[in-house]
Amino acid sequence: VDLEHVRAPFLSKPTFGTTQGLQPEPWRTQPSVSGTAMQALFTRCIQSLQDVDVAVARLIATLRNVHQLRHTYVFFVSDNGVLLGEHRMFGKDLLFEEALRVPLVVRVPGARRGHSSRLPVTLTDLAPTIVSLAGATAGRRPDGRSFAGVLHGHRVPWRDTQLIQS
Repeated sequence: VDLEHVRAPFLSKPTFGTTQGLQPEPWRTQPSVSGTAMQALFTRCIQSLQDVDVAVARLIATLRNVHQLRHTYVFFVSDNGVLLGEHRMFGKDLLFEEALRVPLVVRVPGARRGHSSRLPVTLTDLAPTIVSLAGATAGRRPDGRSFAGVLHGHRVPWRDTQLIQS
């Protein structure tokens, strides 16, 4: 698939290639970031994800063929965010919004399509959620909390703060 027309969304952000506000010394002195180089990197990332798309489509087809799709939850998540030129930075494990937020998509059997939640979950919440959905009991106290109720449209009491480490 030709991706030449797909523009990296971060290139138009006001934070791309700039440092704003009071910044510690390491960030103030970062070299300029090339929009062309970051666009090329973005295109390569999308090309890599096309292989993932094919593999996921095969998995979903297999689950459907063996009549297990209606019983299967599928989770898509990243282990980290990444800066691709925002704040003149490149990489992960940086305390900027763009590197802190990661997508989480869950295919829930029987749920309506396109439903979303802004509940601030963390990676530590995945294991308790999967344990809960499986009807199992963890062998020890988990660090996170289950958001299984949210996946089924229920309101659940939730924390209002999160520990962020870098």
